[in-house]
Amino acid sequence: MKTAATAAALLCALGVVHVESFLGRAPASTKPPRSFLLPMGTATTTTTSATAAGSRLLMSATDIPRQQVRTSSPSTTKPAGAAAAATGGPTGTKRVYLFNEGKKEDKALLGGKGANLAEMSNIGLPVPPGFIISTATCLQYFAYEPDLPFGLVEEYMAAIKVIEEQTGKVFGSPQNPLLFSVRSGAAVSMPGMLDTVLSLGMNDEVAEALSAKSGNPRWVYDTYRRFIQMFSNVVLGVKMEKFDDILSQYKAGKAYAQDTDMTADDWKAIVKLYQGVTHVPSDPHEQLQLAIRAVFSSWMTPRAIKYRQYNDIPDTLGTGVTVQVGTSEGGREGGKGKREGREG
Repeated sequence: MKTAATAAALLCALGVVHVESFLGRAPASTKPPRSFLLPMGTATTTTTSATAAGSRLLMSATDIPRQQVRTSSPSTTKPAGAAAAATGGPTGTKRVYLFNEGKKEDKALLGGKGANLAEMSNIGLPVPPGFIISTATCLQYFAYEPDLPFGLVEEYMAAIKVIEEQTGKVFGSPQNPLLFSVRSGAAVSMPGMLDTVLSLGMNDEVAEALSAKSGNPRWVYDTYRRFIQMFSNVVLGVKMEKFDDILSQYKAGKAYAQDTDMTADDWKAIVKLYQGVTHVPSDPHEQLQLAIRAVFSSWMTPRAIKYRQYNDIPDTLGTGVTVQVGTSEGGREGGKGKREGREG
């Protein structure tokens, strides 16, 4: 089975077999697609050799350094040959699935995380609504990189409209904001290899509105500074240590021993200090586009490639992108602390 998977992956990489045909979602095209295994010309970090020898055990996330994500501005020019309608991809294949449109058997299409969330939603568990961008779209992305595939924004915006109706909230609205988590999810689990961003949609206006609505400004500004830190690291490639140093120096100046000593005003001050060393877009829609691109790009970082090589995971699987309604009423989303940002 490994030999067959490796041969199929090589054929897809060389453009001999169409990716979606290989995944069983569309008939093979007579025109070979552009290979998604393109050189990562902006790589700033080289992979390290594995220290473990003799066995092919799963590598830990700390064994492989991550690469800085490329974040050039989206282009408004249609790629050559693209003739997609706003509701479908270039081949007419569906690329965006609401949770109620998937099931647990769809791991190859939606990734493990997306398929499981879809299944839980369909059996009636109280899962916050969301949508999944398919794994095949990840592979398609590398023919358009750094832009999203043509028509994809219109497709996922249609899903967001449905979610807005379900929640009574509006993505990008400062008065009644809707926040999202954006997570990776391949068919095969790759712990710590891929990227995630929580509380996406936060900005200064949204923070003020949530503070007034929740009555808990300390939680709001703690959440906001975590979002800035996570987005800057995952999407913009800013080192986490830069934010850690700012927070440590601030606490030392206040003689605080723990983060729990920080007040709402303290976290608000930290937000301003963080904004002085990074530039997170204030437009939630721009945040979402950049986060989706970062999740897709994380599939082909040197650390993820090395992980797949050690664990015989085909490059042709791709990762799905799960976009789910996050916490916005008071209480910590995800509950994983400031080092959140790596999933798989």
